[in-house]
Amino acid sequence: MNKAIIVCGMVGLWAGGLATAQAAPSVGYVYPAGGQRGKTLVVTVGGQQLRDITSAKISGKGVSVKVGDYRQFLSRGQAGQLSRCLRSKLYWEKRAKNPKAKKPKREPDKFDKVRYDRIRKRAGITEMDVPELQAYLKLLKKGEKKAQPNAQLADRRELEITIAPNAPLGVRELYLVGPRGSSNVLRFDVAQYDEIREPADDRSLTDTVAVKSVPVVLNGQIMPGDVDRFRFQAKAGTSLVAAVQARALVPYLADAVPGWFQATLTLTDAKGKEIAFCDDHEFDPDPVLMCTIPADGEYELRIADSIYRGREDFVYRITLGEVPYVTSIFPMGGRVGKRTAVKPAGVNLGKSRAKGIAAGKPGQIQSIRYKGAGGKQSNPVSFLSTDLRDVIEGKSNKPVRWPASIHGKMETPGDVDEYLFKAKKGDSIVAEVFARRLGSPLDSLLTIHDAEGAVIASNDDWEDPASGLITHHADSRLTLTIPADGTYTLRIADTQHRGGQAYSYLVQLRKRAPGFELRVMPAGQVCRPNGRMIVTVRALRTDGFEGAIRLALVGAPKETTLEGGQIPVRTDRVRVTIRSVVRGKKKNYPLSDPFDLAGTATIDGQSCVRRAQGAEDQMQAFLWRHWVCVDGAGMQIGGKRGWAFPLRPERKKAIAIPAGGSVRVKFVGLRRKEIDKYTYPLNQPPPGISVEQIEIGKEDEGAVFEFSADGVQAKADLAGNLIMNVISKPTLDPKTKKKRRPWTQGTLGAIPFYVVDRD
Repeated sequence: MNKAIIVCGMVGLWAGGLATAQAAPSVGYVYPAGGQRGKTLVVTVGGQQLRDITSAKISGKGVSVKVGDYRQFLSRGQAGQLSRCLRSKLYWEKRAKNPKAKKPKREPDKFDKVRYDRIRKRAGITEMDVPELQAYLKLLKKGEKKAQPNAQLADRRELEITIAPNAPLGVRELYLVGPRGSSNVLRFDVAQYDEIREPADDRSLTDTVAVKSVPVVLNGQIMPGDVDRFRFQAKAGTSLVAAVQARALVPYLADAVPGWFQATLTLTDAKGKEIAFCDDHEFDPDPVLMCTIPADGEYELRIADSIYRGREDFVYRITLGEVPYVTSIFPMGGRVGKRTAVKPAGVNLGKSRAKGIAAGKPGQIQSIRYKGAGGKQSNPVSFLSTDLRDVIEGKSNKPVRWPASIHGKMETPGDVDEYLFKAKKGDSIVAEVFARRLGSPLDSLLTIHDAEGAVIASNDDWEDPASGLITHHADSRLTLTIPADGTYTLRIADTQHRGGQAYSYLVQLRKRAPGFELRVMPAGQVCRPNGRMIVTVRALRTDGFEGAIRLALVGAPKETTLEGGQIPVRTDRVRVTIRSVVRGKKKNYPLSDPFDLAGTATIDGQSCVRRAQGAEDQMQAFLWRHWVCVDGAGMQIGGKRGWAFPLRPERKKAIAIPAGGSVRVKFVGLRRKEIDKYTYPLNQPPPGISVEQIEIGKEDEGAVFEFSADGVQAKADLAGNLIMNVISKPTLDPKTKKKRRPWTQGTLGAIPFYVVDRD
């Protein structure tokens, strides 16, 4: 057989395999976003690409999920068309049975079955009979009075969630899985109280939901201009708590300012007099309203967006009643290997005393709860595990033997705490505050003074890249090399001179310890068999570590390879490709078990290995990006068979590009005439780096590409990976004589590069 024919056939496989690749499922909300222990409920997930979902996963124990019906949101026009088609269908069926019946003044058009089936299938209405369809359209009509159709939330998928009676309380991670990967993560709360759901067919601005008894969890969605109202009875002297979960459920909205549902709570009596109002809780945008009920009677709780925005993903849950609520704890952390007595402050805690907490792994932040009256558990609060000796705040200018974890509190506005420590010349010190990251409202200012009182180091805010849910990084962190032997003073204060019972802090005073953590994004991507996918790996370097990090796959199927698997020196982020090779001729493959990445680096002569944690790249308010850690699925191999484009550099070494110059690299693996059918632009090129295919000689195999660095943006020491797209050139359709648009076939494998000084 002619080899050229074989190659052409292979190119056809690449085109057919890669061009049909579609986006992974994306989800925007789940409603209701929680349920009571011991119950089974049906929830709705809204997003995109949900038609082919095969399963759903949820983190933690005691909760199971089944995938239910699929629906697609119908716009007002589509719902009207479907309604007219249905009326036409019913009329002409009735007319066929009784031709002599009196005709109306205006008969409906002939029944258009093609249009009817097209719209019906678009909405996922497959086996619905006429009465159900009529009820569905009626529901749509009511629900669309204030709805604003949004393409990002157009697909709907129902899930049946069963919660065991002993399931641990708290927020879980819920995600959907399909043949093209797993979705981003949604948050689902397991609660201990009865639940009430805002009626789905009631979207009026004035109706109020009657609450029979409290405590209870209220569920709803805020639509544009919406104000949800709940009536309930309360007795005088009740310490009422209304705690909202809104941003806690949907942390970031990409197309809304400030980037989340900014809820407000208002409590009024039966006459409409305002009793209490709340629009946040300390620095947390989710309000927590706490007040004492003045008299027996009926009260109304209202929730709205601060500027009356709304959409299906403005989901909320309100825990309402005389429930235990912890506002702060002290101390906020403890040493591994011992139990720490942690005292809570808050309301409705009864006789809660200091709780002995066993610390977990060093650096781990765990959630703890306290029991109130009736054995009900409080809201969760954060506790940090450390491997340092604990020092509790005492008298002013308290001597501290470091390394240590210093626990203190700004008990009054304007308070300043000072700690003395001895250090030797050349000691490399890190002083780091944990307050905002543990739920304290403290906005810290950290300074170190020498024996004469001069400030030798200072820091206000330090951005922790590992804390993706925090938008105001108010914790301080500084590093210092001690200039001379002596006694030094560590001073901590609040930058706004505030203080109170909740203004606790934990300061780690320790030696510098270089290290790193890894994040991989997207967390649940699926690579097609015999295909290739792109993954972004981010290194969170600490305490001055700048070395190279070697990457490797962990638990991946056989013959799955990592291309460009190294994070270069002083580089924080790299994009790599993963290639899958399978044997056999099957067209579809089941999803493999999830696998991960790990990184290895040499630090102080020792090999250090870190497992990468999955993360999501989330956008806040059109601009800011946050890498939010998730515990969802790892990467997988499966789905429709693809084909990885085989073009590759002739040599496996990293490409050295001179700053302000260029270098030519030969690529092999495919015949020249097949290579020339495509263009090869860079996928998300580094600043100042470009590539161009050039012609050299008449070689039958391979091609030469010229890589350039402009010398302005791309300077010496720039390093990473280059990924080249494979895009078909415009061709003429032999039948229509029209030009076919270019389309992406896939990518080449990641190619390591670095920029060097030009000789």
